Amino acid sequence: MTIYQDMIEAGVEVSNHCSDLYVLDCEAARDVLKKHGARSTTFRNAIDGQIWRDIPLSFFSILGS
Repeated sequence: MTIYQDMIEAGVEVSNHCSDLYVLDCEAARDVLKKHGARSTTFRNAIDGQIWRDIPLSFFSILGS
């Protein structure tokens, strides 16, 4: 499975910009990142004020993988 698919399955809120996957920073998201050995950076969302994670080049759906 892709990181994107695992995030969806774990119930993590996701978004994207081009090929970068954005996920709400939570324990489930950190578990998926650890499983995949993926690196991410954090940022504060200007709209909702919450902390999100940016995972570069990881926005791929089932059809795109």
